[in-house]
Amino acid sequence: MRIGVCKNKFDPITKFEYENLKTYLSVFDKIYLINNKSNKNILNLVIDDKRIIVETEILENNFEIFEVDSDIDLVMNGNFNLLERQVVDYIYKNRLYYSKIAKRFLSDYRYKHSVSVSNLCVKLAKKHGIDENKAYIAGILHDIYKEIDKEKSYEIMNSYFQDLICKPYPVHHSYTATIFLKECLLIDDEDILDAVFNHTICNDDKPLSKILYVADKLDPLRGYDVKETIKLCMNNLDEGFNFVKNEQTEFLRKKEINE
Repeated sequence: MRIGVCKNKFDPITKFEYENLKTYLSVFDKIYLINNKSNKNILNLVIDDKRIIVETEILENNFEIFEVDSDIDLVMNGNFNLLERQVVDYIYKNRLYYSKIAKRFLSDYRYKHSVSVSNLCVKLAKKHGIDENKAYIAGILHDIYKEIDKEKSYEIMNSYFQDLICKPYPVHHSYTATIFLKECLLIDDEDILDAVFNHTICNDDKPLSKILYVADKLDPLRGYDVKETIKLCMNNLDEGFNFVKNEQTEFLRKKEINE
């Protein structure tokens, strides 16, 4: 019996990788995939041939190691269309890879801000009975298009949001990010999309939109003393949101006067 061990990490496995893997069934009688527990769960969602065995260790003495061609780098750049739908759903439910993708798109400062905002979003969501998974995803991805080049940003705005191009450029990323979430990461949850869309100005009354808005403005990494305001938001989300919104409006008014 000829045994193969594939050295690819499959983190996660793509449609292209799996099709390549199956071609080796004409070479080997059994193929082992050696992966960690989280990868194993994803692999078991996809693999439909008993000759491909997912384990955490090799159970055979004599084997040959091989590697298949991969397009995983495209996935880590945000192209979830390369994944099976059940894999995308598993990633969503378990909050996987979003942080890695954000890190690829953002500067170190902006990435740390996004992590901090997502942490505060989860705390607020837990306190107010809002889906913590949605809160995390909205928080970690809210600035995903903050640092794309202007040409790409205006291209997306022209294609999808012509009526909003007149808005100040610094708020465009909140609109363009929703296209990335929908078309690339295949996120279709309206609460998440609305929260990201509204996180710079927030004219939305949904709880998650309010949570992301205040978490973004009250990020402790900004260096302001926000403990009491965060406490207010924890105790009463609506009152906290209104307070932060009024403070932000006043700040922007003074900034406009000074300019």
